[in-house]
Amino acid sequence: MNQKSGTLTSAVVPADISSAETYEKITAFLDEGDIPNAIDLFERLAEDYERGVHTPHNAAIETGVPAFLSTFLAKSGGTYLHNHLVATGVYDLQHSTHTRWDMARAYFIPSRLRLFLKGGTCNHTHMRPLPWNVTQMKVAGVRRFWIHARDPRQSAVSTYWHGRGEGQGSDPHLAARRIAEDLATREARKRGQTVGVPDPFALDYDQQLRVHFDERIGWLTEWSDIRPQLPFDVLVTTHEQMVADMVAFEETVLHFFDAPDWMSGAFGAVLPHDRFRKGSTDEWKATIGQETKDWMAERLPQRVADFYRWQI
Repeated sequence: MNQKSGTLTSAVVPADISSAETYEKITAFLDEGDIPNAIDLFERLAEDYERGVHTPHNAAIETGVPAFLSTFLAKSGGTYLHNHLVATGVYDLQHSTHTRWDMARAYFIPSRLRLFLKGGTCNHTHMRPLPWNVTQMKVAGVRRFWIHARDPRQSAVSTYWHGRGEGQGSDPHLAARRIAEDLATREARKRGQTVGVPDPFALDYDQQLRVHFDERIGWLTEWSDIRPQLPFDVLVTTHEQMVADMVAFEETVLHFFDAPDWMSGAFGAVLPHDRFRKGSTDEWKATIGQETKDWMAERLPQRVADFYRWQI
């Protein structure tokens, strides 16, 4: 993959296989970190789109729903936002592919991105602004993009509790499934299937927070630094704004995407599968030791804090 030029070079793979077999191969490529071949196979699923996606996608487009193209920082309330858009009638169309253990290292599938931009769509992703992704957005003619973030100190704390089974939502069946998925990822790490990536959830509290914080800072810095280079409108929101005034937050998002009036009230009461955990937006101030707080303050660039309007 040539990330500087935003191009992918894919090997030739058999095309005369059923859709089910194709998805199995895609999963295998992702587990191996072979993104080019995974994207190549997704590009061959036109028949699958016509059979299973075309009708509901068109139905959402006909209602006037726009394309909610976005990226959410992990543990920023993105699951809540995505779930409520879907519950309102927005079609969840997968536009990218990623490895099982690193959802932020996701790559746009060009044909799916073009379909996504026709409208009526949303997708839940923690995508980073990799050169490939930025190039594909430019090529596809993206006009509006939404970045939703959260203070990385609180995101780290919430991720810690997520790893302990907290904040998985109040639906017991979905919570159990998500815990099982997290366990499968950890087992994959132990088997060495994640290219030497350690399991952060095996670390103690302070060590784990530092690992999660570093991941979040990388994501936040990449998006804030590349923002001036993006040739389209970008909306930046935060979890803190969402919690402080949900009505104003919703108005901002729907207005930015020029959504129809009937979507008012989309971000309502928390649903059983929204993955919220009880706790304040600045819980980190009372639960992180001073040494780790100071360590985080040194690693939170002032320009990044200013961009998202957080205090160091």
